[in-house]
Amino acid sequence: RTMEKARLVVNVEPGKFKITKAKNFIDPKLNPNGLMCDWKLVNGCQFVMKGSDWYKND
Repeated sequence: RTMEKARLVVNVEPGKFKITKAKNFIDPKLNPNGLMCDWKLVNGCQFVMKGSDWYKND
């Protein structure tokens, strides 16, 4: 029931964000579901992207 109400569901794993479910996205041609990005934690409170962009792991 929680995912029914949420507009954005992001899974956080060590070093990786993944968009599990996104609703009402801006560009209907670009579906963000399944997009991932790599990150590192700096100073214990800042998320810094390792790569330059989001990607799909096909």
